Amino acid sequence: VCASSSYPPNFASIGRGCNIGHGVVIHCQSIGSYVLVGNRSTLLDGASIGDFSVVAALAVVAPRSKVPSYSFARGVPAQIGRLAERWHTDLKTQVDDYADQPSTYMAEGLGMTPDQVLREGQVIRSIHGKTPRIDPTAFISEAAYVLGDVTIGPHASVWPGAVIRADDGPITIGAYSSVQDNAVVHSAGPLEIGERVTIAHGAMVHGRSVGNNALIANNAVLLEGTK
Repeated sequence: VCASSSYPPNFASIGRGCNIGHGVVIHCQSIGSYVLVGNRSTLLDGASIGDFSVVAALAVVAPRSKVPSYSFARGVPAQIGRLAERWHTDLKTQVDDYADQPSTYMAEGLGMTPDQVLREGQVIRSIHGKTPRIDPTAFISEAAYVLGDVTIGPHASVWPGAVIRADDGPITIGAYSSVQDNAVVHSAGPLEIGERVTIAHGAMVHGRSVGNNALIANNAVLLEGTK
């Protein structure tokens, strides 16, 4: 999130109950309340997003664009349409789900100050009684973060800045697979990644399965349920 803008006013405001996805760039003027901003989307200078709106994954909202309340923006540059009424409740439900998570994390000892994080250097963490299971031959960078019900197979590797977060379902990563720098692996259900898979720099994997010998290229996005 950057408040610098070519158009006045020179500040960014984000409203109540927003859900900002992985890898989003926010360079806009304002985002209303109960807005979902999808993975890898970009909101450019002077743009504004109204209440109860959705910006789709990978969308680019052009400078000074106005997305009205109860709208859906998708594409490059983003085209704007009316949001289906059922989404109005869904947006609030998603916010409530995420709002509950910090208290759960804190209750399980996962909430730490920046000083504690630097001092303790804990990158492999448990949640909901689930602890990552990592083969002794696998490599986990000291700058990665592996959380919850994760299984990492022989000779797999997880590189700096990568996040593997299994707090909503188990994640399995097969032998000789690599999760490279700044990639995010997370899912709302079980996710299985096969053997000899490369998840390249900055990729977002939010799907259900990736087969063997697959390449997920730099900055690629696999949305929920993808196989």
